[in-house]
Amino acid sequence: MKKAFIYSVLAISVFSFTSCSGSDDENNENYTISPGSATLNYDKSQQFEIKNNGSTISASEFTWSVSDEKRALVTPSGMVAAKKVGEIQVTATKNGKSVTSKVTISPYQTFFKEPSLLFGKTKAEIKASETRVLVNETATAIGYKGENANITNLAYSFDTAGKMKSVIVTFPSTSASIDRVSTFYKERYLVVSGQGNYITLKNLDSNIFMVMGVPSSQYVAVNYTNE
Repeated sequence: MKKAFIYSVLAISVFSFTSCSGSDDENNENYTISPGSATLNYDKSQQFEIKNNGSTISASEFTWSVSDEKRALVTPSGMVAAKKVGEIQVTATKNGKSVTSKVTISPYQTFFKEPSLLFGKTKAEIKASETRVLVNETATAIGYKGENANITNLAYSFDTAGKMKSVIVTFPSTSASIDRVSTFYKERYLVVSGQGNYITLKNLDSNIFMVMGVPSSQYVAVNYTNE
């Protein structure tokens, strides 16, 4: 009887020690993500790592997610592939604990300011939003000179009620210009279709569409609509 009692006490002691050790291990979890922030272009990737108290551990032990899958994707091993310009948050989670990193997807091309996409607004409102030089105006359109040599002009069109319905931007048709314009739009917008010399793109966050093409040997055109 006495021997059985001693065994019971020892068993309880071992169990208590094991339980406390497990609790201490959990309390000692101090995860960090590296890099803590990153800047990528739309066609680049970044491998993220996880450390526990300064020691690298397997990233595959964590559940990975991104805040906006339209702009980036992440693999189960923590590899983030950028897709479109913008900012996202990468999160790795294990045992209810999460670490995050901010990823900025930056553009290659920033050579011009896009037009004011204030569909349904009046000419007065469009004029108030524009900083370029007004070069012509009719009852149903207003035109602006491009702000630099890489943009030829912009023309806003209005319906019979005087509301803005579309805007077209034209660019030089050199091969360098075509490459520059193509990259500008491809790194920002979703390509939804293509036929011949024309590509249709869509804004990631709204129903604004763009048709990009080369209707003439003299220029490249991008037409914005919200239909």
